[in-house]
This record gives sequence, structure tokens and C-alpha cells, in this order.
Amino acid sequence: MAIFGYLMFGPQIQSQVTLNLPASISSKVAIYTTLVNPIAKYALMVTPIVNAIKTRFSCRYNLRFLSILIGTNLLISTVLVALAIPFFGSLMSLVGALLSITASIILPCLCYLKIS
Repeated sequence: MAIFGYLMFGPQIQSQVTLNLPASISSKVAIYTTLVNPIAKYALMVTPIVNAIKTRFSCRYNLRFLSILIGTNLLISTVLVALAIPFFGSLMSLVGALLSITASIILPCLCYLKIS
């Protein structure tokens, strides 16, 4: 991807792909879509964690209040970790890349070996 970006934009290429886009309406829509996408996915990704933590507590508590409390604490802890660790985005990119390789290459091979 980096090679194609360099070939497309030349030596004036910037570190983020969205910074290289021209200043048109379609580019702004692409940039804002890239911004809104992870924010919109956050609740979807945190819901299984909240449900797993919620099952650890007894049912005598109000489940809605408990769910909101757990979700708020997870959000605050995520923000604190992101602010405390410099280059958190690079760390998450590395973890995502390693897990993607594991899920797409190694895991199917292990499943095949387990089946056969």
C-alpha cells in the first residue's frame, strides 16, 4: 500500500493517506467517514466485554444501571490508556496486524490439522 501511495502522490506524500487527498467535497466526506467509523464501532466492540463483566455480578443489581456503569468505566479506561501511552495508535496497528495474520493464515492451518 505504501508503494502505491508513493507512486500516486510522489515525494510530497504525507504520513496519513487522508492528508494527501485533494480539498474537494468527496475528500471531506471520505475523511469524516474515516473519523466516524471507529467511533460508531466502539459500542459494538465493547458490548461483549460489558456482557461478560455483567454476568460476574449477581442479579440483585439493576442490570441497566450496571451496564451503563461498566460501559462508562470501560470508555474512561480506554481514553486513559490512549492518553497515557504515546504511539498507542501504532501499538494497536501492530497488534491488529499480528492478529489478522494469525486469524487468516495460521488458524485455518491449525483447524485443518485438527480435522485431519
